[in-house]
Amino acid sequence: MKRTPVSIVGIELAKQRPLGSAPIWAGAMPVLRENSKVSSSISRFLVLAFARVANYAILLVSPIVFVRILDQHAYGQYREFVVYALALATVLGFSVKTSILYFIPKDPDNERKYVTQTALFIFASSALGLGIIYATRHIVFAKASFDFAEPLLLYVFFFLNLDFVESYWLAKKRSDYVLYYSTAKSAIKITVCMAVGYMTRSVEAIVTALVIFEVCKFLALLCWFSSRRLFTVTLDTALIREHLRLVLPFGAGTVVYGLNQQLGKLFTSMTLGPSALAIYTIGAYQIPITGLVRSAASDVLFPEMVQRGQGSPMAGLSLWNRANVLYCFVVFPFFTVFFFYADTFVTTLFTDQYVTAVPIFRVFLLIMLRQCFEMSTPLRAMNVNRYFMIGNLVAILVNAGFIFATFDDLGLLAAPIGLLVSEVALAVYLGSRILKVYSIHVRQMLFWSKLMAIAVAVLLNVPILLIGELVPIGDAVRAIVFSSLFLTGYFVFVRRCRLDEIELVVSRAMRKAGLPRWLKSASS
Repeated sequence: MKRTPVSIVGIELAKQRPLGSAPIWAGAMPVLRENSKVSSSISRFLVLAFARVANYAILLVSPIVFVRILDQHAYGQYREFVVYALALATVLGFSVKTSILYFIPKDPDNERKYVTQTALFIFASSALGLGIIYATRHIVFAKASFDFAEPLLLYVFFFLNLDFVESYWLAKKRSDYVLYYSTAKSAIKITVCMAVGYMTRSVEAIVTALVIFEVCKFLALLCWFSSRRLFTVTLDTALIREHLRLVLPFGAGTVVYGLNQQLGKLFTSMTLGPSALAIYTIGAYQIPITGLVRSAASDVLFPEMVQRGQGSPMAGLSLWNRANVLYCFVVFPFFTVFFFYADTFVTTLFTDQYVTAVPIFRVFLLIMLRQCFEMSTPLRAMNVNRYFMIGNLVAILVNAGFIFATFDDLGLLAAPIGLLVSEVALAVYLGSRILKVYSIHVRQMLFWSKLMAIAVAVLLNVPILLIGELVPIGDAVRAIVFSSLFLTGYFVFVRRCRLDEIELVVSRAMRKAGLPRWLKSASS
């Protein structure tokens, strides 16, 4: 297939040069600089995506081990602690730490002030919030299956404070630091918890180990920030007001979004108990390819979108369009494989006692598919975060209404389906706001033809999975062999489509992996 001219942020690489114009190399300079910027962004995206995948691979080990050393009730209790911790961290963290992804690229001269303000905002929010929760702990934790209020509050406090170091590094375009730090942190944390769990078979002991780890992490980060003199005693009232104008609407939206994600688990824990929560949690352990790729891409691209959006909003939107193509490139085939082999995946990794989690697993895969289309970053880049807040309020109301209306009929499935319905509602609302803010038509919103090419590549290779069902081999072996063949066929077909975004990422990934030239040529 003939390669079409690549367009980077609206600059065409193939143009007619008028007679008497400047030399062609002069006109190419902006393109070369743009290519360099995009190439740099891709490199940082690949490093960060690898870090997120590595972290998840490490974290995935813990449920695989815990379901084998804890019974279903005890594992449900452990997950209950985690659900409450995530819910509190979402509310009290208020997404303050991500604000420096906006301010440092926008105003690097005031870096120390923004770092200090971020630390103070998080400290004030967590201290005040946890104080209120402690005073009302008998009400907040009335439905908990065991008493974990005090260790939970300690865990959340040290988990939140100073834990914006990764956002700081990303704002400074140091994805490599994030890779080293986050991988080491996850590996140490999970190793400690599994070792304690294996030796004690006690949920309380595991919780204590989590608290001790977070205290040690906080002290290490305090030493790091202090040694680099990133804190200052000089604050600026105008900068604080500007910081709050960004944080308050986006933080409110993030809180509601996070609560919406945890609503099903909280409802399950409070109404059906720890054993049902254990099943729900395993069902929600779909490989979160979307979250990994989206978080890596958005954390890398958001500072770029802020910088470019100062001059031309459409320049930033072009980066976002390209990111959505990458999301779909990664997620569509993995969605197909895991949906097809859902029961094999769940029972092989988490044992047959969790086979009832398979329908929940498939619903969460549909949520993963919906989340290919990331809708918040373009609005954040334009600092119109009120739409993000309103959209998430609508989503959580839809989710709660669906759960309460259908729980008697659907039982445990009501929660994941409610989340799916709310995610669709959120996407529709935020999509309509993007059209309004950028004054574009729906056909300009995404690269529809490229997304269609990716979908066709998936569909053309589905027969490989169907043929696998006719081969008399073990379920796990069949899933590995035929999913590998499916992914290979899909990758070859997509490369033949010559999609610019995918070509850039694949070529850079191959270069970083040090693959020989003949293999690079064969793959294309």
